[in-house]
Amino acid sequence: MQLPDTRIAFRKQSKPSPVPYRSACLGNSRATAFARSTMPYADPIVRKEKAKVYSHLSYIRRKDEVNRRARAWTLANPEKHIASVKHWQRTEHGKKKTSLFRKAWRNDPIKGPEWRLKRRAQSRVRWAVRTGKLVRGPCVQCGEPKTHGHHSDYSKPLDVVWLCARCHRRLHAINKRMEIK
Repeated sequence: MQLPDTRIAFRKQSKPSPVPYRSACLGNSRATAFARSTMPYADPIVRKEKAKVYSHLSYIRRKDEVNRRARAWTLANPEKHIASVKHWQRTEHGKKKTSLFRKAWRNDPIKGPEWRLKRRAQSRVRWAVRTGKLVRGPCVQCGEPKTHGHHSDYSKPLDVVWLCARCHRRLHAINKRMEIK
């Protein structure tokens, strides 16, 4: 009596694998279709999208901690941060994003000629204080040493009145009320 070959018997009993995973990755259309239907992570697009979703969900859960760490690293390594930002701006993606941001910022309908005049005046005051052409004084109303420069006329950028934050807010509130009446 001849004994049956155990390898053949074992193969007949176990379920044959219709398509091995490796052939699914090689681009065989039937194999790829089978792999996608039975193994959701075999499809590289699905795998990438799921990774994005899980990564984003993980970030949302830890958002405050991640932002705090990033801010701390930026403050601890200002040179490295500036270098990394400059490097990103030189990449193709960075160039596109930067130019889009700048265009949107420049063409913002809210920012008209009056806004530009305000920013130019504020910039000139900052520059004059830095270079020593203008000396920051105490608040003219309460004497507080920390002050802002208030422009009554933006076409005269270096003609400023020094006011603390509280008095400056009050002055603008009064001016707003006067405009409404």
